[in-house]
Amino acid sequence: MSNGAPSNRLVRTRRGRIIRVPAQSHHQDPYAPDRSAKMGCALEPVRTGEGRHGMRSWLDRIKEPSCRESDVHYHVEEEQSHLFHTFEGGSCEIEYLSLINAIVQVAKPALALETGTLHGFSALAIADALERNERGKLISIDVADQGLARQRLQAAGLAQRVEWVQSESREYLRAYAGLPFGFALLDSSVSDGTRIGEAEILLSRRLVQGYIVLHDTSRYRAGYEPADEVQRYQVGLNHLAQQSAGQVRFPFSQGLTLLQVS
Repeated sequence: MSNGAPSNRLVRTRRGRIIRVPAQSHHQDPYAPDRSAKMGCALEPVRTGEGRHGMRSWLDRIKEPSCRESDVHYHVEEEQSHLFHTFEGGSCEIEYLSLINAIVQVAKPALALETGTLHGFSALAIADALERNERGKLISIDVADQGLARQRLQAAGLAQRVEWVQSESREYLRAYAGLPFGFALLDSSVSDGTRIGEAEILLSRRLVQGYIVLHDTSRYRAGYEPADEVQRYQVGLNHLAQQSAGQVRFPFSQGLTLLQVS
């Protein structure tokens, strides 16, 4: 029941603070300089349920059900995979895809790269970020047919952001003569050395100016996969880190490593 007091509304200040003010108030951000009034309104209504420019979250573009990562892939307890989620049929973890989506949004690459298209969920997360950025294109490479991924991106309204390449990734990157990539996600085969080989080509040819992300970098994989294979992969990751300007490793579930390339 109303007591006659003016109703309140939530607003976002120029510095990102969310505050409650009377509906008719012209309250100004107390931390903003006086000259802010000359620059236009310092407050704007908080929009809920929609992203920037009224766009939906990247997850809202996907209709497939999700499940716990531990129900799809085998893990050891240390990886805490029961706290992560994936789409039925398997994909990069949804939590890591959300991180990738956020990195692309802040890195603002004009050109992005993905190896290992699979079902297209990673491509969708990247393409959604490019669409939100209002710039950029993704080149997605896989040696296998990419028909399912094409359909998924078409249904999501993001087909214009992706160029599909069916090729052996290392051969493609050795012959590549285009502009450098501002972001690269490497999620191809681990067992035959393809993924480390891709990264080495990107670094040696200076094809990336920004960030490289490698999936499946958990140090605990030796507990359930061939130890020599895991050791080679970890040695390769350490070598890549030495060639990079910086490294961040996320150890849980399948694991993710972020390399900064100057």
